[in-house]
Amino acid sequence: MNRKSIRNGVTTCLALSALGLLASQAQAQQAAPKAAPQTAAAQTKTSKTPAPAQPAPVQQTQAPADLVALAGPTTITHVGNNWKSSMSTVSLKQGQDVLPLTMTLSNGADGKLKLKGIRIFINGRRIISEADFKGKDSISLNMSDILAGGDTQMEVQTYGSSGSTLTWVVTTPKIKVSEIKPDLAAPGEKVTISGKNLPKTASAYQIAVGKKTATIDSVTDKQINFTMPAGVEGGKQAVDLTIAGVKSDQLFIKVKVVPELSGTNMVACPANSPITIYGKGFAKNANDNIVTFNGQQATVSRVTDTSLEVMVPNLDFPQDGVVIKLKAMGVEAKNTLKQDLSMRTIPKGESIGPGTVTFQD
Repeated sequence: MNRKSIRNGVTTCLALSALGLLASQAQAQQAAPKAAPQTAAAQTKTSKTPAPAQPAPVQQTQAPADLVALAGPTTITHVGNNWKSSMSTVSLKQGQDVLPLTMTLSNGADGKLKLKGIRIFINGRRIISEADFKGKDSISLNMSDILAGGDTQMEVQTYGSSGSTLTWVVTTPKIKVSEIKPDLAAPGEKVTISGKNLPKTASAYQIAVGKKTATIDSVTDKQINFTMPAGVEGGKQAVDLTIAGVKSDQLFIKVKVVPELSGTNMVACPANSPITIYGKGFAKNANDNIVTFNGQQATVSRVTDTSLEVMVPNLDFPQDGVVIKLKAMGVEAKNTLKQDLSMRTIPKGESIGPGTVTFQD
């Protein structure tokens, strides 16, 4: 083979190699996400001052299992094959920004196509990009210092195949409280609820005892101090605690109301016979009303708001002026009654000899 033929062969090989390299570079450029468009500062309806333009810290630890969703889940579906920009609104109730807030983002959840490019901005600050996922399908962001009560607009830029999705949800750990002390209290008395990681803003709390609104006195990250509301009924009552619109586990408290006795339905009656005692402030549970006749406990069979149906204990009779006392939920009635015991049952309205019902302060 002559030198001219060899030179021509080498030239041809070099030309083919160069064409192959150019083709490979072109394919790589088509496969990579194009640069995202310049973002305008996303509008927000909150009054928070925009933070410096630095990426938000990314928490790649798994979110707690016991969560309450405050906003979302919301799914954004990409359309087309180029970068797209859309607005997504995070709506929180006023006061919920005092809670620990986490935003979890899932790329291609539920078997959907995954996005190749993701940019999210709030007030012009980038809080996430596809690089932050680091090969994972979902990540969680600490949003406690980013979101505010009301509506916050996020600008979401996406790139990928049409139909690719991104889903976000804002959650907070379910509020848990451990105890309530004292477990027996009267209207106007002070009560403390204990817990962990509680917001320190008193306006974030709502407490109702037996559906009566209580007054919040003070709060710390471990305690909520409140005053028992007036008008709450005696007996076991539910304590409903709501913090920034999120309900906690329900608590219970026994409410003591000072009972008052007004009379009986009998002028006189034998021992071991039924009698009705009238008054107010009785405990709803019959067993929480302790009635005694001259110190001997009687059986309470039925309770209404204004009466107790009682079986007179086995006492010697006839005798006059048997003293009736009452404790409801451990609280002594403000007065006592006197009842005559006789051989006959004489309801009120019948006239007999000595024997009356009197009050004793």
